[in-house]
Amino acid sequence: MTKTNSEILEQLKQASEGLLFMSESDYPIEVCLWEGVAPPVTLEIVLQQTSHCQVSCCPLKNYLSILRN
Repeated sequence: MTKTNSEILEQLKQASEGLLFMSESDYPIEVCLWEGVAPPVTLEIVLQQTSHCQVSCCPLKNYLSILRN
């Protein structure tokens, strides 16, 4: 049986409960779902989708390469 997006989202939320992104602040990992066709990932889109503003951060390419390693 194929699961719906909401079922998968709920499973991911349960699986990531209590997990922290290790940094100076140890932020909780938040699961989100982008509806429709996913646009190319840019810093501006990530900040908009997560209701954050850009203060100062590393280039998105650097951040994504850190996550992959």
